[in-house]
Amino acid sequence: MSTTAKDSFTEWARKVVSTLAGLAILFVLMFGAWTTFRPSPYPAVLGYVCLVIAVVVLLRMTHRWVKIAPGVFGLAALSGVLRTLSGRLGENTSNIEALTLVALLIVGAVLTNTFVGRRHTAVDRVALVAVVIGAALGMTLPTAKIQTAAFMTGILCVLSAWGWHRLQRRNSGLE
Repeated sequence: MSTTAKDSFTEWARKVVSTLAGLAILFVLMFGAWTTFRPSPYPAVLGYVCLVIAVVVLLRMTHRWVKIAPGVFGLAALSGVLRTLSGRLGENTSNIEALTLVALLIVGAVLTNTFVGRRHTAVDRVALVAVVIGAALGMTLPTAKIQTAAFMTGILCVLSAWGWHRLQRRNSGLE
């Protein structure tokens, strides 16, 4: 095998492994949220352990997954609009609650897009992980009001980190 073919195969294999690892962490996060906050045959301690593992990995690898976060939130917003228009909402969910979640997802997509391509501080990392956990809890909690509150908390964390970054840039004379 030539050197260029070997290098391109190695790069391809690295991307495949990275994608699978990302999906595995997403699964661990969702499983942890589901096991912890929903009735489950698994012990709640297992859910907390999964959540801790997912948070540690997400904090460490923020520079990788933040690139796709705006797209994920954008697709979720599109899905929410389509479900609202087709009338396929969950039971006890009004159109207003669904559209509120869609608006939050759009805000999440716009705000997380501002974190792409820049160096992340500890405040940025914590805020970005908070929005992902808010989204995970929003998908697993039982009622739309609680889902909205969980995701809104994450959005407020990202908004605060964005504001903090803007304030720091203004005070350092970069704007």
